[in-house]
Amino acid sequence: MSGELTSAVSSRAGLTSAEAERRLAQYGPNDPAPKKQRPCLVELLLQFANPLVAILLLASIVSAFVGELVNAAITIVIVSLSMAVNFVQTFRSQQAADRLRATVAPTATVLRDGVFSEVHRADVVPGDVVRLGAGDLVPADARLLEAKASRPRSMSLMTRRTSSFSSRAFTFFIAASSRAGGRLET
Repeated sequence: MSGELTSAVSSRAGLTSAEAERRLAQYGPNDPAPKKQRPCLVELLLQFANPLVAILLLASIVSAFVGELVNAAITIVIVSLSMAVNFVQTFRSQQAADRLRATVAPTATVLRDGVFSEVHRADVVPGDVVRLGAGDLVPADARLLEAKASRPRSMSLMTRRTSSFSSRAFTFFIAASSRAGGRLET
């Protein structure tokens, strides 16, 4: 790769904190659009969209028309209880997932003021130089600047036999581009 970088990146030395704050104000946080929550009433009504529920309710209506009121009532009660349990479980699991999402703060290691430091993923801005290690998630659309990877000294990883291999982690240096979309450029 040539030493030239796009205008979004000031240099391979990363951004200053002041420049990062300016870009954060200009481009906004590096967060995906929040998932729109449906009202509880809509979620409850969506329970009726299940084909099995519709068939059972239709069968209970037919049973009521032919005079089998007890069977119709039993079917309606069972379907209603099933829908209520499903609704409550879905609601509780969504709340648990939201709480978990709120407690897990994804971070990225960025080069600011000449030093790598951890910042919240939402604070990554176009032009940041980000360091990734093995197992890290790419926090934004990016351009690959440099890659350093160690290769196994043997086939032990493929054969599952114990043997020594280089223990250095994979390290990538990337510069974040806009959050509007794109692809990883190599």
